Amino acid sequence: MRTLIFFGLLLVAGAALAQSDYSDVPVEIRQAIVARCQTSMGEYGEDMVLYCAQEDIAAWRKIQQLPTTASSVVAACTQRMMDYGWDMVFFCVEEDMQAQKGLLDILN
Repeated sequence: MRTLIFFGLLLVAGAALAQSDYSDVPVEIRQAIVARCQTSMGEYGEDMVLYCAQEDIAAWRKIQQLPTTASSVVAACTQRMMDYGWDMVFFCVEEDMQAQKGLLDILN
C-alpha cells in the first residue's frame, strides 16, 4: 500500500513539473529529483515535494552553466552531496570554488 501511495504522489508531483517548461532537463534527472524529494519531503505534503523539486531543478540548471574548469569540483561535490539533492551539490560547488580561489590568493 505504501508503494502505491508513493508512486501516486510521484505521478502527481511529476504532473505538476510537467505543467512548466522543463524540456531542458533530461527526463531521468527530473524523475530522480521527484523521487528524492518525495522520499525526503513527502511527509510534509505535495507542496513541499513540488518546492523541493523546483529548487533542485533550478540548482541543476545552474550547475549546467558552470565553466568546464569547474568539472572536477562538480564531480567531487556530486559524489559527496548527491543524496541531499542538486541544491546541496551546487552549494558545495560554490563553497569549494571560493575556497580554491582563497587558497590561490594565499599562494600568490
